[in-house]
This record gives sequence, C-alpha cells and structure tokens, in this order.
Amino acid sequence: FSKELQGNTNDIAFEDRKKLIFKTVKQIVFNLACEKPVVFIFEDVQWADQSSIELLNMVIDSISNIPIFILCVYRTGFIHSWAAKPYYTQIFLKPLSKEETREMVSSLLDEEFLPGDISNAIIEKSEGHPLYIEEIVKTPIDEGAIVRTPFGVEVVKKLSEMKLPDKVEDIISARINILPQGVKKVLQTASVIGRKFQYSILKEVEGKEIEEELSHLENAETIFSVFTMSEKEYLFKHALIQQTVYDKLSSDVSAELHKKIAGAIEKIYKDNLGGFSELLAYHYSYTDDYSNAVKYFVLSAERAKKIFANESALQNYAKVVEFAGKIDEPVLLAKAYFNIGSLFFTAGKLEDALRNYELCLTLAQTNHKKDMVVPQELPTVADCLFETGRIYRRWGQFEKALGYYKSALDKAIEENDEKLRTRCLHRIATIYYEKSDEKKAMECAAQGLAIALKIDDKRTQSYFYQFIGIMNKNKGDYISAEQNLNI
Repeated sequence: FSKELQGNTNDIAFEDRKKLIFKTVKQIVFNLACEKPVVFIFEDVQWADQSSIELLNMVIDSISNIPIFILCVYRTGFIHSWAAKPYYTQIFLKPLSKEETREMVSSLLDEEFLPGDISNAIIEKSEGHPLYIEEIVKTPIDEGAIVRTPFGVEVVKKLSEMKLPDKVEDIISARINILPQGVKKVLQTASVIGRKFQYSILKEVEGKEIEEELSHLENAETIFSVFTMSEKEYLFKHALIQQTVYDKLSSDVSAELHKKIAGAIEKIYKDNLGGFSELLAYHYSYTDDYSNAVKYFVLSAERAKKIFANESALQNYAKVVEFAGKIDEPVLLAKAYFNIGSLFFTAGKLEDALRNYELCLTLAQTNHKKDMVVPQELPTVADCLFETGRIYRRWGQFEKALGYYKSALDKAIEENDEKLRTRCLHRIATIYYEKSDEKKAMECAAQGLAIALKIDDKRTQSYFYQFIGIMNKNKGDYISAEQNLNI
C-alpha cells in the first residue's frame, strides 16, 4: 500500500482519503501489469455504484501504454466517457441472423435438419435472441413434442400441436410449471434470495437436504454452480429466469420467503452481520418488519460512508427515511436527514444539504418542545444550526452564516455541549477576522481556546493556537505568533 495509507488517516479530509484509496488500488493494478499482462472482466457494469465507476474510469484513463486488457459488459443505455480514447473498442452484440439461428438450433438439438415450419417458427419467435432460442428449443423437448433417440431427434407432433410461447417469460413460466413440485419450491425460494444464492441459506430456509432438487435444476440448465473460495453457491443461468420465477409469486408468499431468508442469514452469519447488512436490509424491506429494515439500512449506510461510497450511503439513508417514517423512530429519521445533509455538503450539493438539515432541525425542535429527555445520539438544534451556518458561509453569505453560528452557540450553551461551543466560537472568530474586526475575533478565539483546554480537546486547541498565531503575526507580534504556532 502507498505510504500515505500506512499511517493514521483520521485527520485526512474525506475527498483526500478517497483519492488515496483510488491511487493505491491503481498502483496495485499497475504493479500486477508490470509482472505480466493482466485481463480484467467486469460484467453488468450498468449496475455498478458511482464510486466503482469513478475508480474504473481512473484506471481506464491511465492504461494507454500498460499491458492491461479491460473487458466491460453492459447493456445498451449505459453512459460512459471511454469512446474518445484511441485504445477503446466497442462491440455491439447484434441479434443472430436467420442462418445463425438455424445453426444454433441444430447445435442445441444435435440435429442438422428440422421440418421447415418448426425451424421457421423458432426463428420468428426468437428474433435472433440467443436466450429465447435456447428456451424455445427446450419447450417442445420438455413437452415431449421433440424426442431425442439414439438415432437423432424425432419430431412426434406437428407444429400446430406444439405450444411455443410468444414471449420468453411465457417460455420460462411454461418450463417452471412442469417441474416436480419439490423442485419448483426450491427454485422459487432461490429466486427470492437473488440471482446468485448460497447453498447454506437455501438449505436453512427449506429445512432439509436439497441436493436432489438442485441437481435436477442443473440438469435442466436453469441454474449452475459457481466456484468460490468460501462456500457453495449457485447462479441462475440468466437474470430473466430468476426475475420471471420471482414475479410469479404472490406478494404474501414472497414476503414470507423474504422474512425466512433474512432469518437464515442472521442465524448462519451471526458473527458477520455487517457484511450482510445490505442483503438483510433488502429482504426485510419486502416484509412488514420495518424495524429490522431500518436497522440494516442504517448499518449499510454507515458502512458505505466509511469506505467513501457516497452514492450507496445516500441510497441507504433514503431508505432509512422511507421506513423510519412508517414507525415511530424520530431519532433514526433525524439522524438520516442529518447524514444525508452531510453527504450532500461534501458533494457540493448545498441546496440539497440545506433542505435535509432543515428537516432535521424541525424534528430536533419538535423533540425539545415536548420537554422530553432527548436521546444523546439525536442531532440537536445546535448541530443543525451550525451546519446551516457552514452552508451559508460556503455561499459567501457571511452575515447570514454569522447569525446561524451565533444561534448555534446559544443553543450549545443551553444544551451544555462544550465541544460544539468551541466549534461555533472558532467559526465566529474566522468570520469576524474576515470582516476585519480583529478585536471580536481575538475575544472569540480566546474564549474558545479556554473551553478547549478545559475539556482537553487537543485538536480544537491546535485550531485556535494556529488562528491566534496568525493574528499575532499580522499585527507584527512575531514572538507571540511563534509561541502559539509552535504549540
């Protein structure tokens, strides 16, 4: 890892930390390429989060003279900035031609010729889509209309007697309906877990051995096992198969399965629930257990925030707002608004930040009016006023910012929040300094430093010593300036 990341990064600004992590990952990739050519394959790039796309863009921007091959598979509609690069090539996967469709059908059936009407019907309905072709060919086999024999394929029904569905979803549904009931039930549970599903979770939900059912589904080429270093996993052959199976479930059945799956995850991975927080939040969000949904959305948001995945954090906090509004959770709702405001502020989206701080302020003021004991973790009125002041200062509206900082200071005194008092005094001092009111600036700084010394807040002490030292220097008092800056 880079030297910058080997030490303590707590004092490094958010965006600078993100840059350091990106720089380190990029260096690891380049080090690998220095040893030998490297190939990276990224599938379903259209579903990647914003931070991952930013990292991918940074690497792609730097590989013109490095032996790295990056293959990105994505759907039409994904927007990127790679097209202008001389080392970029785009390959569009076009529908198969009629001749190519015939070849694929022949390959699937191990039969060079099919009756013309059947072959033409498959070509017409599939429209050259490989998945459609494969599923359409399997339908008459499953129904016994086409039979494999030691001597080849035998067509035992006329086209008019065959049931060739018009849409691929209908094809998948038809194949599901003819599965044995036990196999069908396992497939339905797997579809609720997701396109990729762990054997351990599926077995826990089903409450029995499921090897036979999974083997049946593998032979039917509906799922296949995937290699992992940790545990046994399976993957639906195509996302459309998983989605079609899931969509056919009633809302009551799917909700019950989501709840059972969440319970299985909590039981199996009880020592690593943080690593499964997004999955747990997803499953609980489809049940009536809103409390657990909120709990895991909060955990997911906090984990995303720690690794600077801001878009993911915002999405999870938005879900907290959605579900906390359904239950009496003013603390979680206020914290979500406050954190959303913080993330928008970091991203420079100040209007969005202000709107969320105002929502948090309303909740904080409501709780204070109730004359209740406010939970310690609830963002206070002073917190919201202070952050609002930061926004107006960023906009250059110093008088308005000063008003909010002073209001925040009054509330911090009322709430007995000494640490926030020092932050308010520091911001007020800097605004007075910018207004050339050095006397008030020094008074605020001296008052803030005294409180910081009292509560032993060394970081805030350093801010005030630096501020006072700079003011001493500007007045020509170099001895005092040196003393304060050295501290």
